[in-house]
Amino acid sequence: MASLQKYRIKLTTCSPLILSPREQNVITTTKEGKIQYLYPFYQYGEYDSTENPQYYIPGSSIKGAIGKSNIGSQRLLVDDIRLNSDFIEKRSLTKIQKIDIKNKGNKTIKDEVFFPMLKVEMLRSNVEVEGEMFCNGSLNEILERMDQESRNRIETWDQYQLKIISELFDQKDKRTQFEALIESPVKKLKALEEKIGKPAHLLFLGGFKGKILAGVKQLEAKNELIPVSFYIDKETSLPYGIVNIEIIEGEYK
Repeated sequence: MASLQKYRIKLTTCSPLILSPREQNVITTTKEGKIQYLYPFYQYGEYDSTENPQYYIPGSSIKGAIGKSNIGSQRLLVDDIRLNSDFIEKRSLTKIQKIDIKNKGNKTIKDEVFFPMLKVEMLRSNVEVEGEMFCNGSLNEILERMDQESRNRIETWDQYQLKIISELFDQKDKRTQFEALIESPVKKLKALEEKIGKPAHLLFLGGFKGKILAGVKQLEAKNELIPVSFYIDKETSLPYGIVNIEIIEGEYK
C-alpha cells in the first residue's frame, strides 16, 4: 500500500457555512423576558457563552461530505481546520416555504426568518482558510469526482426551481414573486468561478439545506414535484454550505 502523501489545501466559502451540533449543545439565554436560542458552530471545549471560543471545521465533516463513493479505494485523512473567531457571525436563517403543489403554487410564497428566536453561528462567505489532508493516491482525482457530484446536485437544484416556476405558477405575478426570491445557483456559481479565476472543486458541506434535496431526488427518480421548503442565504442567493477546495501544496495537483 502506498504511503500517505500530505497535501496543503485552501477552503473558500462560497456561501455561509453552518456546522453545528444543534440541539445537543444549544445555548439558551433570556433577553427582556424572552427566551432566545443559539446553535453554536463547532468548537473545542465546553459549549457555553464564554469568551474566545475555539472554533473549528471538523475534518470528519469534510471527509463525510466528500463521500465514500468519491474516495473509492484510496485512504483519506482530513485534519480539523481551526478558525479565527472573527470569521464567525450570528445570524437568523431565511427559509423559502409555502410552495403549494396542490393549488398550483398560487398562494403567497413566504420568504421569512425561520423561528425568529433562533440564531445560528455560521462561517461567513468569502472566507479562506487552510488545512491539511493526507491521501495515499491522487487527492486531485478525489476532488474532481466530488466536484462533479456537487455540480450535478446544483444543476438538479436549478432544474427543480425552474420546474416550479414553469409548471406551478399560472399567475404571472406569482411567477415574478418566486423569481424575485431566488436566483439560479448555477449562474451564481459560474460568476464566482470567473472571479476565482481557476478550476473549482465544489462541495456541499454542513447543514440547513431544507427539504429541497428530497425534492431533487424525487424529480430525478420519477420526474415528479413534491412540496418542499428550503433555506437560502439572501446575501449570496445560494444554499448554505457551498465551499471550494483547492490544493495549494502536494505532489498530485
